[in-house]
Amino acid sequence: MGHEFRLDKELDVAATPEQVWAAIATGPGLDSWFMGRNVIESGEGGRTQLTMLGQTESSTITAWEPGRRFATRGDDGPGGTFMAFEYLIEARDQGSTLLRLVHNGMLDDDWESQYDSLSKGDGMYLRKLATYLAHFPGRTATHSTFLPGPKVLDHDQV
Repeated sequence: MGHEFRLDKELDVAATPEQVWAAIATGPGLDSWFMGRNVIESGEGGRTQLTMLGQTESSTITAWEPGRRFATRGDDGPGGTFMAFEYLIEARDQGSTLLRLVHNGMLDDDWESQYDSLSKGDGMYLRKLATYLAHFPGRTATHSTFLPGPKVLDHDQV
């Protein structure tokens, strides 16, 4: 049986709403800070594809308001699992932006560990996005996949 989840995160970034939009709603922009290779077919109803490590995941764009709001809903997985992302962009003073991320969906039976991982991962990727926007806006990367090393059980050692 699936379990619904919702994560809300927000972050002030040193970038304009247009720079944030280019980083989250274009394939080359997303490639530069997220993971894998991304293709985004612009406009509401368009499709997105994330290809990483030989696997491709697809989603449908559910909101397309350039410079303001971008949302996607992933295709259903086994048992009706899915993930949806909504980015809300709000201009601030002096060229900065408040970015809100709402990540929700349906997780499978191992939902507690999945939720924990998503909660940590969302924060990590938003900080990576903020660093990208502060230091490399408009530049695109050729490879940005994050692969974790061996699992270390001793938290103090990490």
